[in-house]
Amino acid sequence: MAGAKAPAFRGIGSIASGQTVRKTRILFIGEAITLSHISRPLVLAQTLDPALYEVIFACDHRLRGLLKLPKHCRFVPLTSRMHGTNIDRFTDLRDELYDLPTFEAYIAEDLDLFERYFPDVVVGDMRLSLNISARLADIPYMNIQSCYWHPEARTDLRVPAAPFSASLSARTVNLIANVFAPVATLYPNLLAVKYGLRPPGPDFRKTLCDGDHILFPDIPDWSPLSTVPSNATYVGPLVWAPDVPKPAWWGQIDTARPIVYVSLGSSGQPRLLQMIVEVGVALGFQMIVATAGRTRIEPVPGQVFVADFLDGGAVAKMAVLAICNGGSTAAPQALRAGCPVLGITSNMDQAAFMALLARGKASLELPESSVNQGALRTALTTLTADGSYAAGAKRLSSAIRRVSRRNAFTTAIDSCLVSRRKPIAAVRIHNPTGVRAGVS
Repeated sequence: MAGAKAPAFRGIGSIASGQTVRKTRILFIGEAITLSHISRPLVLAQTLDPALYEVIFACDHRLRGLLKLPKHCRFVPLTSRMHGTNIDRFTDLRDELYDLPTFEAYIAEDLDLFERYFPDVVVGDMRLSLNISARLADIPYMNIQSCYWHPEARTDLRVPAAPFSASLSARTVNLIANVFAPVATLYPNLLAVKYGLRPPGPDFRKTLCDGDHILFPDIPDWSPLSTVPSNATYVGPLVWAPDVPKPAWWGQIDTARPIVYVSLGSSGQPRLLQMIVEVGVALGFQMIVATAGRTRIEPVPGQVFVADFLDGGAVAKMAVLAICNGGSTAAPQALRAGCPVLGITSNMDQAAFMALLARGKASLELPESSVNQGALRTALTTLTADGSYAAGAKRLSSAIRRVSRRNAFTTAIDSCLVSRRKPIAAVRIHNPTGVRAGVS
């Protein structure tokens, strides 16, 4: 298995003296597990100066309608086995994301993209095949990953959707993840050895954070890392809103009455939405609900306002509370607006992030397995009556706004370019497995 022939490279040569310098070409790849893995690279792409950078954005074509790409950004459809309306099954351990043939097909598709566009840098979000394909192509790989997954982070790992999870230690949960998540442990190690690369090792967190440079969509204020790794940069929360018009009922919202914004996104449990709405209405709140097209909630004039997708940031500015899945994209959207958060968590990623936010007293977590009407009433009352939560959210809002995302990102790009070992190259694909690029 070791020593398999790697793809050959076809160099394009250096730029001749006196010619116009080519723009730095950045290829962004978002894997459509949840919407956050598409939206986070998109937010970074939007920060780049079109006079200096050429941007190529690859993701599942089924999500194209939600994206508002910059004019200087070229869209490329990407094959995904899962798409943005699926539950994140990896981080809640219910199933693996890919089988081994799919993983190899992803590598082949990555290499095909590299040959077509020969990027200077590739930026990926949960496209785990890039750990291998970018190294085979000798292209610097910038990995978007939350700081709490870093191997050096002191993070409590829990599975909130499982009633028994509270009795498991973080070490036990980590071992379970390593055993039952082969896409993040076994497959990358097998394929790295197969193609003559150094395997990432048995800890799935090392695979999640593998890359030449890590981009943390976080701020130091909530980071569980005592020091910043030498190959990592905090770029701040990558807050995004879908490109959708305001719904017809927008003007009917009574801003003098308290508003609760509810969006469980693409990885929360839609069956909980109706209960949340009923509890909120009973407590006297106006409920603004984004369903992500995953369930139907009946609107009630003056009380319940419903849409598939909304600009969550605009709603959070009006709200006294945001109820979300507690993830690293949904919660910061509300916090950036200074709005406290109730995170209803259903996977390890969400639970880990909410544990960080709890330190700043800007949020409360309610594990999915603990949700009932009584628990919801208590949480909504606590978060809206205790002013310390609103104060905590405002503190984090100020910290988020202090981050200079563009400067941090472009500095990290420059660092990757300086460390590149070879000149810009296109890839001539040699696929030793015989797997064709693309999966269905």
